[in-house]
Amino acid sequence: MDTRSLELFLDLSRTLRFRETSRRCHLTPSALTRAIARLEDEVGGALFTRDRRSVRLTPTGTRFHEYAEQALAEWQGFMATSRASTSVVRGELTFYCSVTASYCVLPRLLWSFRQRHPDIAVILRTGDAEHGIERVADSEVDAALVPVPGHVARSLHLVPLLQTPLMLIGPVRPCPLQMKISEQVPWTHLPLILPETGPAREQIAAWLKVRRLKPQILTYASGNEAILSMTSLGLGVGIVPRLVAEHASTAIHVRYLENGPILEPYTIALCTRRQSKTNPIIAILRQVAAETFPAS
Repeated sequence: MDTRSLELFLDLSRTLRFRETSRRCHLTPSALTRAIARLEDEVGGALFTRDRRSVRLTPTGTRFHEYAEQALAEWQGFMATSRASTSVVRGELTFYCSVTASYCVLPRLLWSFRQRHPDIAVILRTGDAEHGIERVADSEVDAALVPVPGHVARSLHLVPLLQTPLMLIGPVRPCPLQMKISEQVPWTHLPLILPETGPAREQIAAWLKVRRLKPQILTYASGNEAILSMTSLGLGVGIVPRLVAEHASTAIHVRYLENGPILEPYTIALCTRRQSKTNPIIAILRQVAAETFPAS
């Protein structure tokens, strides 16, 4: 059984779509089907049940998923160790973070990491920060920069890096909303743009509930960058981490509003899987993160 088969199986168990996994793994659907069939022959039972509408793991597939994750992690750890000399570690690290974090937080971490271990290749994927924990938990990436959630799964390991306050923002350019703000209309009476998910959304909802306030929620946006953009256009007021607002594009024009909700700071952390402790690259990354952001 080769590790490529395990990688294909794990990806398919996440997507449950042959076409999507074949695209992600650069195979034709028929080649992927043959690879899974060979794996099922080796296992001695069906790993997936399939019909025209859906793909699901069988009980055997669920048990095999646990084995495959552990076996692949141990293999990657072994290979990274066996390739290393006394001072050189080689391998690959797949990282996930938001676009903003990719240029205002990640460079500080990766600069120290790459200075010490230049032979480790880094693959970067960007998207909504709130999805980072899911990407790590599903083994789609090795590490991610994420906002610290209220509850952390035991399978994950977080290294807090820095904190930034959550700020109420409004538009700068002339518009009907800006006029209402100038007239000192309470922000709870203005259209509000909230994040779809995540700790900031939970905090805001709890703050409003305690005070029995029901603001006019205009929409839910995926990602702080989307909230910034919509607020800049005058569509509503929003709440974002100060760090994100400070590093916004020059095309974004927002300002901080007074008398916003008093919320806990937004904590950004490095997220990895606990079982990755067998992988020396992850151990190195955690150590560098703790040393680079000592105030955490």
